[in-house]
Amino acid sequence: MIWRQGHAAPVDQSLDEGSRLQPEDLARHHLPAIFTIYAFCCSNRFPVEAIGRTVDGTWSSTEIVTTERARQRKDETRAQFKARLAWLSGRD
Repeated sequence: MIWRQGHAAPVDQSLDEGSRLQPEDLARHHLPAIFTIYAFCCSNRFPVEAIGRTVDGTWSSTEIVTTERARQRKDETRAQFKARLAWLSGRD
């Protein structure tokens, strides 16, 4: 599903034509109030993280996670978290 900020439901799908949902079925899908986006666009070592928020079901804001806002993930060791913080701060 392809989501776009400012919309309540997905705006498109990246599937073969035979696998795509009908527009009315696609419109039934919604994002939670708070969600995390991960993208390996700047490095293969760590993903860039962003926190998205919805208001009344519509994607309303996106905030990139910086060193000040980073939190250790449950699946991340302390050493991995410290390495990610160093990378986020440009010291890596």
